[in-house]
Amino acid sequence: MASDFFSQYPRLTLFSAIASIALSAWCVWADPIVNNDGVYYFRAAESIRLGNWDEAIAIYSWPFYPAFIAYLSKYTGVDVVGAAYVLNALLCALLVLGFVAAVHELGGKRDTLIIAALVILAFPTLNKYRPFIIRDVGYVAVYLWSLVYLFRYCTTKEVRNLILWFLLTCLATLFRVEGIAMLVTIPIVVFSLGRVYSGYRWLVLAAYTTGGLLLLFVLGLWLGRDFAIVSITEGVVQPVEIWDKISAYISGVLELKLELLKEHLAGRYYIAVYVLIIIFVTLAEIVRRLAVVYALLALWGLKQGLLFPNMQLKPMWLALVLINILILIGSAIFITVVVDRYALTSTVTILLACPFVFAYFWRQWKRNELTARMKAMFAGLVIVCLLLAVRGLDVFTDKQYLYQAGRWIAENTPQESTLHSNNLILIYYSGKDAFHKPNRYTWATTYKLVKRKRWKQYDYLAIELSHADYPWIEWLEIHLHGQPIQRFSNKRGDSVLIYKNNS
Repeated sequence: MASDFFSQYPRLTLFSAIASIALSAWCVWADPIVNNDGVYYFRAAESIRLGNWDEAIAIYSWPFYPAFIAYLSKYTGVDVVGAAYVLNALLCALLVLGFVAAVHELGGKRDTLIIAALVILAFPTLNKYRPFIIRDVGYVAVYLWSLVYLFRYCTTKEVRNLILWFLLTCLATLFRVEGIAMLVTIPIVVFSLGRVYSGYRWLVLAAYTTGGLLLLFVLGLWLGRDFAIVSITEGVVQPVEIWDKISAYISGVLELKLELLKEHLAGRYYIAVYVLIIIFVTLAEIVRRLAVVYALLALWGLKQGLLFPNMQLKPMWLALVLINILILIGSAIFITVVVDRYALTSTVTILLACPFVFAYFWRQWKRNELTARMKAMFAGLVIVCLLLAVRGLDVFTDKQYLYQAGRWIAENTPQESTLHSNNLILIYYSGKDAFHKPNRYTWATTYKLVKRKRWKQYDYLAIELSHADYPWIEWLEIHLHGQPIQRFSNKRGDSVLIYKNNS
């Protein structure tokens, strides 16, 4: 069990947890400005803390992560912002420990586990997200702990470990809906690999298939709130042509994205080209998030047969890598962009292979069994990873100007005055109730507002422009009848221009 790992390696556990919390503290100090998602979570958590669940769901439709923040705040007396950062640091520490524990289940010995702790603590992609308030870290942390019990089940065939995997995956689903895909697919993989007792195989498969279908149905109803897939009459949720509406929605989304390819490619090939582009971009993003070197290490270790000491777990690990990549590709097909943090689960799953490769080189080095060339390559590899780790801790923010602009508005404008801004972070720090109902914090939205003279209904405008948008400043001065009363900028030249409505 996980308790075995803690009891066998108490010092490594303590070091990993303390080091992770210290890294989180550093990253938050270096980048104390809240991210866009964090604003939604803060607002939703505050509503939940006050008991306004309907308002919280209106702000953010997957309210479980904000709920964790809200209840931590409520029962500790810390404000919502402080509770969010504490929760995020604890989840990062849980992720680090889960990674090391998973390596332990894959057959890692003491030296491999020490290397695993150093690898995950130094992993630049994880450290990039330490100052962010995002639910992805919670999902990956619980996901890794679910793998601990999944790997243990594959080794011991004890059903209680499979139950613990199931419960932890359900918990992971509260952070991200991708957990449902795991609940549906992993039992099929376990079944196909013959890891279930022969007398229970069909029973377990039937139970999980039924449960998976129910989970997918519930998810469909939940998402239907946004896609109008369901109708609500007299307080009862009733499906209304669910399949037709889902199909129409998917077709509509894909049609917009395939329009450009249709113009340049004849026949049906544009669909294949679109899918191939998505696959290429997804794989490229995963390799990029693995800083290339970790991806090469994992591939080399797989080719050389260094993965894993517990060889019977290799097929399960490969299946997990494939499932996570397919989930990423599936989501990218509909949003046409691979959001970098969505790749975190795939990258961490692949990263599980790297400590074993490092450990192999380390043991060969100690036995003096490496050639001079291989020693030089290993030393260079370690130096590259150290440089990547140091660079990954450079998370100093360039968003201070948003905080400064928001606080200036809060301190220098009447409390009852109205504000329009195209930046969500600025609005949060201004303390104004200026959040857009359609959540469109873009220059395009503000441009239309100014062009159509709807800006006159606001007392103040705080418009963010990137350094590449400076030609619009003169246009703004013409349409807003004057120059900004305040201007805040960062070193790159990105600015916030604050205008006062004097009409």
